[in-house]
Amino acid sequence: MEYINDFLAYKIFSIGNYAFTASDLIQIVAIYVGVLLITVFTNRFFLRKIKIIRVLPSDKKMVFSRLITYITHLLGLWFALYSIGLHPSTPILKLDNDNTINISHLIQVALIYILTRLLIWMIEKVFIHSSFFSRSEEGKIFAFVQISKYIVVVLALSFALNTVGIDLGLVWAGLAALLVGLGFGIQQTFNDLISGLILLIEGTVKVGDIIEIESVAVGKVISIGVRVSNVETRDGINIIVPNSKLVVDNVINWSGSDKAARFKVKVGVAYGSDTQLVKEKLLEITQKQEFVVQTPEKPLVIFKNFGDSALEFELLFWTYEIWNIEIVSSKMRFEIDAIFRENNIVITFPQRDIHVKIDKQMLREIKEDLDP
Repeated sequence: MEYINDFLAYKIFSIGNYAFTASDLIQIVAIYVGVLLITVFTNRFFLRKIKIIRVLPSDKKMVFSRLITYITHLLGLWFALYSIGLHPSTPILKLDNDNTINISHLIQVALIYILTRLLIWMIEKVFIHSSFFSRSEEGKIFAFVQISKYIVVVLALSFALNTVGIDLGLVWAGLAALLVGLGFGIQQTFNDLISGLILLIEGTVKVGDIIEIESVAVGKVISIGVRVSNVETRDGINIIVPNSKLVVDNVINWSGSDKAARFKVKVGVAYGSDTQLVKEKLLEITQKQEFVVQTPEKPLVIFKNFGDSALEFELLFWTYEIWNIEIVSSKMRFEIDAIFRENNIVITFPQRDIHVKIDKQMLREIKEDLDP
């Protein structure tokens, strides 16, 4: 029995004048297990037994579930602190002669954190299901959510610091001096941070846009973070792109407007082919493809040039299938090959004629070598 008492009285660490023992740890673990059981039971009771909540959509039920979880954990934390003798006025850390951090400050900070998490989650749900944005405006929704989250986090941090008695004026002054000192060493990082805010505010490049930037393949913007953006290529490869490249470099945004984009398929036919027939068959192909649209312009065939070994044509067409344009162009080429074979139109390959010039003496020597 003496060993058990010694174990329970064993001091793990100290907080101010309070010594945290093994007995306190056991009580906290027991209370935490009880909180988990109460949370599960309460969630099931509210979500399944109360008719008003039971008929709500799943996302609304999730709101009640989160509220119940946060409230139960907060009450459990309060009870655990009281059970081990930590009262709201118990001092933990002395900042100066006038300010001391106590348990009540920590509880308030925890409450601010919980409310911040809940508010951020609600903001995401509100914007995603908001009638102000259509489902095609994924980029705008993401930008508003990100900016709102940054504002909420900054305000919550300010409230938390003010709660524990830390002078915000001194914090901002020290932070400004620190940023000036670090700015020279991590200038590119700050450039990326500012570029990220510019992208979210201006919306020149948004989540869901298909872009092409220098030295990077064509890809779809998956996310725009504070410092870097995530671009996924057609091969499923994620490329981490600094935000400054999306602001400073030349960027082709294939999704910059709601209009379709124009693409081309090149083909060369043999000299002597019926050029009008070639044009007719190329346009006929576009009429059979559902991905080819007639606005803003109808498909067009251009007789591009008299090439070295072929008559060069370009089939220009408009489509909304920007992301799958490689597959679309491949289908067009298959159709071109098939219809040209049916109409005896020859698709040429590169050819070169070689002319050899020799004098009479060399010709005589060659004949002598060839004669038996």
